[in-house]
This record gives sequence, C-alpha cells and structure tokens, in this order.
Amino acid sequence: MTIILNKNAKVNKVFNLTIEVRKDTSVCNSFKVRNEKQSAAYDDKLINFNPKESFKLRRFLQSWKYFFHFIKELKEQLTFRVEILNNVKKNIVKILNKFNNVPSYKITLVGVHIRRGDMVNSRGYNVASPEYLIRAVNYFKDRYQNIIFIVASNDMPWAKKYMPSDISVEFIQNSDVVDMATLASCNHTIITVGSFGWWSGWLADGEVTYFKWPAKSGSRFEKRINYTDYFYPGWIGL
Repeated sequence: MTIILNKNAKVNKVFNLTIEVRKDTSVCNSFKVRNEKQSAAYDDKLINFNPKESFKLRRFLQSWKYFFHFIKELKEQLTFRVEILNNVKKNIVKILNKFNNVPSYKITLVGVHIRRGDMVNSRGYNVASPEYLIRAVNYFKDRYQNIIFIVASNDMPWAKKYMPSDISVEFIQNSDVVDMATLASCNHTIITVGSFGWWSGWLADGEVTYFKWPAKSGSRFEKRINYTDYFYPGWIGL
C-alpha cells in the first residue's frame, strides 16, 4: 500500500521522509476513516483492513505495538533534516565546551523533558514530581560518569527550581523541533508525561526512565491508557 502525506504537514518539514508527498491530498477526503478505540493503547482491529481499499488512520496511535516489527523502517523515515541537525550540533558543542572538564567522547548526555503547562490543572494527568526527577537523576548517576543533563520544558521556571543542583545541567529553550532533535541526540532520556518526551526517548534509543503513574485514578485518561501497550519494553518506570 502507498502512504500519502500532504507536503505542508509538519512531519514532512521536520523529517527526511521517503514516502509519497503531495501538494494536493484532497483525494484522502473520500477515504474511509479508521479510529482507534483508546488514545494510549493498542487496538489490533485498527491494522486489520482490506489492502484493496483506501483508509485514513486517525487519532494518536500511541503504542509501540503498532510499529515494533518495523522499527528499522520507521527510524529511517524519522531522520531529522540536515539543517535541524546542524543547529543541534552547534548547540551541543557549546554545551560540551561549557563543561569541558573531560574529553567529549567520555561525556554521557542525558536528555530530560519536563511536561507541565496544560497538564498541571488537568483532571486526567498526574504531572511528574520533584521526587521523580531526583530518582531519575540518581538512576543515571549510579550507572554513568561525566554526565551532562540537558533539560527542555514548557515550564522552565519549575524545571530550574526542581532539577537537582548537584549535577552538570543545561537548560535549553529553542523551537520545539530543535528541542526534540537535541533530546533525541542524547545518549539516554528522562521523560515525564506526554508524547513529546515519549518520542524523544524513542528516537534517542538509549535508556529511558518514565514517570510510572501519569493517569489520575478514576479519570477518563486512566480508562484510555494501557500501561503495557503505551510504555516501551525495557524502559524504567520510577
């Protein structure tokens, strides 16, 4: 089957895609729509369809089970464009020069994404606590040396206040694209809640710690999430 994407879609402007990109995708308006049952759980019925028909897949698709057998192919698609990577490289060089106590090849970079903002007052989400950040930082400190933590957040004052102070840490505030590409260029990742951190950790392809209970008990989100489907195998819940 052929994947069709609009030329102006953000994903096309960020990644070097090799799928079919069109200026006009109005033909998709006539396709049958297939929605998943839950926003953060695997729906096996979603991928069982007649390949002779055309479909529009909608919603979140936030489960590793959808693409586990096609990781290599997906990572080839989700390669950041050169101009984005060049920007990231310049920023990382500046960070390494700032903490230049050891050669760069001996440095371990741990990306940290702290999602708050709209989730702080949400009825469905539990935002990560300062105690979680301490546990996550200590997890990596116990396993690696010469660590630099690179933090991106949509609530930078909170992040600066509650990130542990006894570490080498750099706070970045670029565009959302450059922030994600920077986190994805790190060796390992600390994520809190939300898909931005999830994909940053997946793209980085190192060890990932996550906030173990992001859904409030009894909330609508708790009914829409399956933790086994959502969190990637091997990631560390803290």
